Amino acid sequence: MSASGTVQQAVDGQPGATAPVPDAGVVLTDSAPGIADRAANVVAQTGATGAFSLSLAPSTWNILVVPPAPSPPIRPQSPSPLASALAIVLPAPSQLAQVRGAVTVSTPLAGARVAAVDASGQPLSVAAISDAGGAFNLQLSPGPPQYYLHIGPDPQATASDPAVPAFPLQGPFSDTAPSIGDLGALPDPATLTGMVVDVRQHPVAGARVLALSLDPTGWAISRQTSSDASGFFSLTLRAGQYAV
Repeated sequence: MSASGTVQQAVDGQPGATAPVPDAGVVLTDSAPGIADRAANVVAQTGATGAFSLSLAPSTWNILVVPPAPSPPIRPQSPSPLASALAIVLPAPSQLAQVRGAVTVSTPLAGARVAAVDASGQPLSVAAISDAGGAFNLQLSPGPPQYYLHIGPDPQATASDPAVPAFPLQGPFSDTAPSIGDLGALPDPATLTGMVVDVRQHPVAGARVLALSLDPTGWAISRQTSSDASGFFSLTLRAGQYAV
């Protein structure tokens, strides 16, 4: 069967008014797959008018809408059976839950990536990066739903930026002011340097170097870089033991 529809967002201060949501992902997942761990996904992208179309087999489908950042993923109620014409209206910006908190490791931790996920690890928000005071702000669907916080390194950080560990999942939470608590002091920053050479002791340029922390701390640091033209590499880590 084929299905088409639109993704609109309610407009603040204008009851009944909506605006198209372009560049939103519309993901349909089969809720009754023939093989339990092999649910089919069908993905479409909205155009400038918020319209989309897709082809799918007859079944019961769950809908996930992924608007452009910073809006969170939204799971609108799926019609049963799925209609061939879908009119999806996302909540107005003022209706979204604003989740605010701070990441501390005895002192505020800047540069940590914070994202809300559900119990299965599926994202419920767009990730945010904690500021100099450790503060972060996430947008979640109205409520908000019960969520966990995944706190870890910024994937855009460079090898010379301060190392941020990946912490155990925090939660669950169900309010907009999660009490994370102090995650414990981190070791002092440290720099690992070295040379990559071949069996003839010639420098190897462009070799990928990965360092993974081995200390039983409850969190983990994993960083990588590449050797330069002379085989030299440098990684900003934290004091401890690493496998390289």
